[in-house]
Amino acid sequence: MARTAPARATTASRPPSRAKLCAFRLVAAVGLPLLLLVALELGLRLVGFGHATAFLLPDRISGQEVWISNPRFGWRFFGAQQARTPLTVSIPKRKPPETVRVFVYGESAAYGDPQPDFGLPRVLQALLSERFPRTRFEVVNAAMTAINSHVALPIARDCAKADGDIWVIYLGNNEVVGPFGAGTVFGSQTPSLATIRATLVLKQTRIGQLLNAAVRRLKSPPADKAEWGGLAMFMDNQVSWNDARLAKTYDHFERNLRDVIAAGRKAGVGLVVSTVAVNLKDCAPFASAPLAGLSQEQQTRWREWVQRGAQAREAGRFAEALDCFRQADQIKGGVAELEFQRGHCELALANTTQARGHFSRARDLDTLRFRCDSRLNDTIRRVAGGRERDRVLLADAELALARRSPNGIAGAECFYEHVHLTFEGNYWLARTLAASVEALLPEDVRLQAGVKQEWASLDQCARRLGWSDWARQVALAEILGRLNDPPFTQQSDHAWHLARLGAELNALPPSPALLQDGDARCR
Repeated sequence: MARTAPARATTASRPPSRAKLCAFRLVAAVGLPLLLLVALELGLRLVGFGHATAFLLPDRISGQEVWISNPRFGWRFFGAQQARTPLTVSIPKRKPPETVRVFVYGESAAYGDPQPDFGLPRVLQALLSERFPRTRFEVVNAAMTAINSHVALPIARDCAKADGDIWVIYLGNNEVVGPFGAGTVFGSQTPSLATIRATLVLKQTRIGQLLNAAVRRLKSPPADKAEWGGLAMFMDNQVSWNDARLAKTYDHFERNLRDVIAAGRKAGVGLVVSTVAVNLKDCAPFASAPLAGLSQEQQTRWREWVQRGAQAREAGRFAEALDCFRQADQIKGGVAELEFQRGHCELALANTTQARGHFSRARDLDTLRFRCDSRLNDTIRRVAGGRERDRVLLADAELALARRSPNGIAGAECFYEHVHLTFEGNYWLARTLAASVEALLPEDVRLQAGVKQEWASLDQCARRLGWSDWARQVALAEILGRLNDPPFTQQSDHAWHLARLGAELNALPPSPALLQDGDARCR
């Protein structure tokens, strides 16, 4: 009888190998928690917990699909109580024909504070519309108060979906005091860029928002610091020029700026990247470095020289004042206020080059760093310069506004206080940027300028936007109110600012006439 061959073991009957068992266990170990996290995320969304984090949200208005600005966008960076809100924006998802859409990114100066209705984006739109009358310009204000490049980058990446043609970047004032900066009050100071970006991604999820809410509840700030408190919030967060954290801040800014430009190039838009102008001549430092490292005797001599210099300057003996300030500088240099005083003495003696250098150093040495400094502007020039082939154009607003100012040093002619521009300052800033925007327009649009060799004048833009003395009065009253709070009250030129702005207010016609004129201009 023939012997039958033993049946072969089937695949199903074989015991799994050790490698497969390990793989199964790994999938079970990872997959189960992952499934639980997904279920938790979906559950939180179903019960309505949390909020959308995109800068632009889809909506439908009068049957038309539009993008609207998200009033809760800032919560991810500042928390709900301290967050600033973007300007209310509504633009069609489908861009109308014969339309050029321009996005403006930046902080409060780009936003147009204290009056966004008369700020950079509106003046830029007026200039472009006057020069190219057959093209419709949508200039979208995508700037926000108190933000910096860590916030501008997510805004830009989100706006990439909104069919823009040109991006304008005017960014750099809040890099130190904004979220994740060396002097911020909004959470961690200068963590690694990887940590920052991972944190922001986590906060886009409802789980991340739940964790963040729990942490904020456990670490709730004092009642007087829980809500937005203006620049006074930063009084205890001074950062000297040699603070090691500044190097990380500068590095983060450069990498974020490069990524904003990369996002714009990927979206196929042209980019205008501008340096940032600030008030140098008429803005005393908010705070100076302490006299650390000096003996009591040296501190006494330093103060004596400074006092003698201040008295000589007050009496109009500027050469003598300069000599006193030099003596003090030899004892202790790198003091912002001392540089500012030397700048005014040099200016009084018509030494404009030396004065400009002192004013610039006073800004760079200010330990309450609310103004874009030399290194940040140099970074902007280095990152954006020489990239015309990529449709990336550098606009040098810092230089342009200086040239428009007496003695070539920007001051109260363009600024209300440290960085916020007057209507005239916004006009000259917009003129600077408009020239670069024009170079990025399609040729058929550029030809519309025809025989027009000049841009619309300041008066023409004022009429188009309804700017009036009534609007000026509102702005001056707002700024005067701010100047009554720290850190403005500790500036050495504080009394001068109050007198200057008060005189401007008193020179305006009575309120009834202002209201009548303002109403007529708006109509």
